[in-house]
Amino acid sequence: EDEDQFFMVLAQKGYKTTEAFEDNMREKGSELEAVRRELGKDKAFAIEKSFWKRKAEETLVATADTELNEVQLKEKRRLRSIRAAAEAKAKIMKIRDEEQNKKRMDLELKEKRKREDPDGYLAELQSERQSIVTRIKKRTVANASGSDRRSQASRQRMRLLAQQAGPGGDLTKKAKKSESDDFGTKDSDWDVYRDIRGIDSEEEVEEQERLRALESEIRSIDPTFEPEDEKLPRGAAKLYVVPPETDEFIIAVDRVRTPEIIWQPSLIGMDQCGLGEAIGLSFSSLNLTLGAPIGRSVIQEVFVTGGPSLSPGFTERVARELLMQIPEDVGRGSRVWQARDPVLDAWRGAALFARAQPERFGEACVGRAEYEEKGSDYLREHMCGNTYVPTPQVERLNPGKKKR
Repeated sequence: EDEDQFFMVLAQKGYKTTEAFEDNMREKGSELEAVRRELGKDKAFAIEKSFWKRKAEETLVATADTELNEVQLKEKRRLRSIRAAAEAKAKIMKIRDEEQNKKRMDLELKEKRKREDPDGYLAELQSERQSIVTRIKKRTVANASGSDRRSQASRQRMRLLAQQAGPGGDLTKKAKKSESDDFGTKDSDWDVYRDIRGIDSEEEVEEQERLRALESEIRSIDPTFEPEDEKLPRGAAKLYVVPPETDEFIIAVDRVRTPEIIWQPSLIGMDQCGLGEAIGLSFSSLNLTLGAPIGRSVIQEVFVTGGPSLSPGFTERVARELLMQIPEDVGRGSRVWQARDPVLDAWRGAALFARAQPERFGEACVGRAEYEEKGSDYLREHMCGNTYVPTPQVERLNPGKKKR
């Protein structure tokens, strides 16, 4: 049987006689010896050793587990893990090569389109850029509105916080022990976290990168292209000043953002209400119904003074915030007016006080010796100091409502 099998294999390999097979073996042996001499003894030995080792590993991996002992099984598992890692690496390299080939083909198609139809290609780039810019502007407006406590974005964040707080909004007392705290294990949980914190997502970062690439591509076709955000807006002569010297500091939108801190302290990281919300808190304790003349008289005349009130549109902003905080029927006829000289009016008032009541004015003044003796904290207690007085609780004149 072995002899018959031997001749069948020879026939399958294309050998007609055993002499032909032996001649071929001697020829291959001569070629092998020539290669060994060319490579050198040590290098040839290392290559042969690696070859037979690989053959032995392939034989071990192909052998069934039932035919192996414990040591061989352990070695087989190790070889499989190594081969799996090598195959994964090869797969990653293949995918990377395919992506590079795809990018190269896309670039070739892009260059071809640019040469054949530059106007159409430029229009497509500008259309894609405009869509990205529109999405970024909408997102910026939504994020900016979050600084207002009364905005829709702020209410949405508070709603998300309340939903994640658990039963009754109390994680420590009302939550059952059997409930597992698995928040954060899902990608959707991190989406909620981004919505609350306002963190840029990966999609937003990719949009910014794509926008820069589009603008660079558009400039390569149209050198005169200039993005809208880099153009000087209308009235730029009043906002933007080009300094004659290079060591001067250019003030641009700071002229607008600095007064806005009064209305949105969160711009500089202060967690407190702005002037508009403070106006609402001041009037919340007053009875502003039609039958309350005291509250209505207070709201009819609002006096604005101080240096910041000289900011353009400040008085109009106060009037608009005032109408947002009070009922429409009560706010009808109210007037917000500004001091003649908001910067020096306080000084002029003190001058009139000194002229009309010099003795009383002398008592109100603080001398150097008294200041050094009592310190700066004394000014808080002084009769003319800027002392904080809580808003008194005014009883609402509503007989149908019981006091709590």
